This record gives sequence, C-alpha cells and structure tokens, in this order.
Amino acid sequence: MDSTVVKSARRVIEVLEFLTSEAQEATVMDVARALGYPQSSTSMLLSSLEQLGYLQLSADKRSYSPTLRVMLLGARLQSELFGEHNILSAMDSLRQRTQKTIMLGTRQNIHVRILVSLKSPFSSLKFPVGTLRPVCRSSIGKVLLSQLPVEEAASVIRYANAKASDEHKVDVSRLLEELDDVRASGWALTLGYPAPDRAAIAVASPPLPNQPALALNLGTTLDDLQDKSKLDEYIGELKSTVESFQFPTPQQ
Repeated sequence: MDSTVVKSARRVIEVLEFLTSEAQEATVMDVARALGYPQSSTSMLLSSLEQLGYLQLSADKRSYSPTLRVMLLGARLQSELFGEHNILSAMDSLRQRTQKTIMLGTRQNIHVRILVSLKSPFSSLKFPVGTLRPVCRSSIGKVLLSQLPVEEAASVIRYANAKASDEHKVDVSRLLEELDDVRASGWALTLGYPAPDRAAIAVASPPLPNQPALALNLGTTLDDLQDKSKLDEYIGELKSTVESFQFPTPQQ
C-alpha cells in the first residue's frame, strides 16, 4: 500500500466501495472484518458517514447501507460512461454470451485498478471493484503498458520490479518483446495468473475524455484455452464489445 495515501481518506473510499459493490448492507463488525479495520475506528467512521448523509442506518440500528448521495458523487461520470450507449450493459451482454468474468480496469502507477467487475456465474474467484493487480502480470496491465512509449513502459516495468517480491518480478526484455506483440495484435494474454489454473485476455477500450486509459478483460481457465478457436472467439467478442463503446464528444 502506498505510504503517501492518507489512511482516513483511503478508509472512506474502501468503505464506500465495499458497500456499493460487495456487501450493499453491513454491520460495523462486517466492515471491520472485511477490510481489516479496528472495530472502534470502524464504528466512528460509519457513524460519521451516516451523519454526513452518505450512509443510512437500518431501523434495527445495526447495519449501514449507501444512500443516494453516494450515487450522486459520480453523476457526471455516470452520464459520460453509462449514457445512451451503456458500457455496463455491453459488458453484461458479453458476460452472458461467454459466461466468463468481465472486468474494466485502468493503470494506477505500477498497478491495475479494477473499476467494473462482473463475475462469471461459474467462477469461485472474486475481483471486487477497487482490486489492485500488478501491472506487469495482468492482461489489462500489458494492454495499457503497450500504449506507452517503449522507454516509458520500460521505466514502469523496472520500477514495478524494484517494488515487487522476487516471485512477482518479470524479465524486462521479455515483457517489452511481448508488448510489441500486443501493439501488433491489439490484445494481451496472461496464463497462470492470478491463480495457476486461470487465464485472462484483454483489449484496449476507446479513450474516454479527461480519463485515464482503460482496458476490457475476460477471465477464464487454462483448460478453456486448450482449443485455439476459443481464444480467437474470446478476442473477437472483446473487440466487438469495445467497438460498441461510444463515448460522448466533450462540449467545446
């Protein structure tokens, strides 16, 4: 975790993400246990957010849930992201067609941050909104690194290696060669990550005005990709989905 992040600010965001993507309603103990916070400070934080109007306390005075004010925090972005051409609907349609986990993410320094996560009905793995993944290991990260100038991508990879444990370090030259392939093909593949039997494929999303670059990811199993036709099918589905993303042109 970045030591420059103010702890109280991080906790507010983590609580709101937890209550809007995972639990939707939770007690003080639920939140403390899920996020690893002390119970006393969790109680004070939830009470403060309730007083500010971001959470509501249930009639039995035990559980908290988000209010409309949380949704309004992203009202402008929701209009840009999920307006007439609804990205969430396109992602959910992709999940329904493939029965796979579908995620949208962005690069945050040496990590990938998951912004939208739609879980496969057949997967036991969870990737909640806000999840961080190493940029050099994930398919989304490879796609986003491939969009950088080569020297900038190399700098990010070297810095990520400096911060990573030995098991998560990557071969810089080999990854740079892989990024060349990603630029040429328009897609990235990761095998055996985040679990030994898993695989993921990602493609770039069209740019969203005033926002960082995004990539769309499909998570599946290694066994599923034994048939190359399945890989081709998923790549086609991903590319077709991002082509359906239509972002509004900024007002002049």
